Amino acid sequence: MALLLLAWLTIAANPLFRDRWICDKTWLRLTTARYPNLENVGVIDVMALAKTLGARAGPFDATANVHGLYHKKFKHKCPYDTDEDSTKRRTVNYFYQDSKGISPIAPLCAADITDPYVKCAQMVERRFEVSRNRANAEREREVEEQIRQCVMDKVEEESKKKDSERKKKAEADEENQNADVNSSPDGKSSSAVPVTPDPKTNRTHVGWLSSEARTLFLGSKSADGDVVEILEDRIGILKQVNRTPDGYKLVIQYPNKDKDIQDELNDYQIHRIKQMSTFLIAAYQIALENWGNFVTWATICEEAVE
Repeated sequence: MALLLLAWLTIAANPLFRDRWICDKTWLRLTTARYPNLENVGVIDVMALAKTLGARAGPFDATANVHGLYHKKFKHKCPYDTDEDSTKRRTVNYFYQDSKGISPIAPLCAADITDPYVKCAQMVERRFEVSRNRANAEREREVEEQIRQCVMDKVEEESKKKDSERKKKAEADEENQNADVNSSPDGKSSSAVPVTPDPKTNRTHVGWLSSEARTLFLGSKSADGDVVEILEDRIGILKQVNRTPDGYKLVIQYPNKDKDIQDELNDYQIHRIKQMSTFLIAAYQIALENWGNFVTWATICEEAVE
């Protein structure tokens, strides 16, 4: 989980979270609060974090600990378990990121450790916000971009997988229909119920090869790429916009790389981006089902809004 480690390193670089013992769940909540889209990359949980940081931690000797990261674990009730009658126990991992070149005293039991954020109501209720560390802004921006690219790659991979499955299903359906016709004495399908064509088969319509489709959806009649595949990829990315608070960043460009885009947009503008993403998803889906069948982009948009 290299990306998880990169994200965590930017959190650990913040003076608020260094030189103190913090439990695995607090570290996880701090990291995902700063990078909400990280959870769209893969399985990001306490176990993944503990495994990633545990491999980086070193001995309780400042001269031998290369990364200044210390690790201890104890089995006890989860610090975030608010049920007073609960007897459930788990292995809780604690990590200490040193910034002074001084090894902390190794705790002998969980009682020797106090995670200052565990009792924070905002942290317990997952309302804790981690703002950009201005001293490490460039690095955080790089991590955000890597996470964004990873999410887009994952969406593209899933889209290709679904496309492959769809094509296989269409081929299988066609073979079954041909076999049905060949087995009938009069050369007609023996099925009493008419076969309703799958709307998704419209994706192979010759209309998608037209210059009109390329100009409308790709911006130029000479643009490269499969229009259908590109629209499906766009739909996948647009769906991520409303899944996390920072999802809108996946569909906008950064005009000023030295400034956080969130500082340039107000709440209303962010809301509009998310709202328009929803409409655009509907429009693209309608287009994929009906393009080439005497429809226009105007009628598609009207149906999407309805």
